[in-house]
Amino acid sequence: MKIDVGCGSELDVAGGWTGVDPFWNPPDDFAGTVLAYHAWDVGGLSAGSAEEIRSHHALEHLPPTRIKATLAEWFRLLVPGGLLDLIVPDAVYCLQHFMDHPYSPWAFTMIHGRNDYPGDRHLTAFDVLGLHLALADAGFDVVQCEARWTDKWHQRSICALAKKPEVEDGVSVDQPSSADHR
Repeated sequence: MKIDVGCGSELDVAGGWTGVDPFWNPPDDFAGTVLAYHAWDVGGLSAGSAEEIRSHHALEHLPPTRIKATLAEWFRLLVPGGLLDLIVPDAVYCLQHFMDHPYSPWAFTMIHGRNDYPGDRHLTAFDVLGLHLALADAGFDVVQCEARWTDKWHQRSICALAKKPEVEDGVSVDQPSSADHR
């Protein structure tokens, strides 16, 4: 299974993705599957049920108090060796753009979200180091975590690729041990 958390109307059905989005109600003729769960509690899906999870410009819509639980849930859902493809706005870029263009509606939107519907507001901000540390603390091996321009979102974003470890000391990894959490 491939899960797209916060998919909205852009779910890639042809690519075999299952959507998770509590705020998007697909039209009756929609051919894909969208589960109306929150990112931190994807109920009904078993541990190790996903080969890949992607979440593009969605994690920032969660309150800071839900980030750790969300990453733990995604870790739980992934099979050992499974990949997490994560993109969030780069807070450093967004704030600098706002400082340079304080009356720009786009600058305001990058910081606060569009606010077009419930859940469409930014509640958490990330820089590269903060996201890297959050992923590592959740037990992921961080393959890549860098800020770069993303044409789709017309801004610099933090693009991360993380992997659930396959084995640790010869044992399959299900959750990081409590010793791994500082």
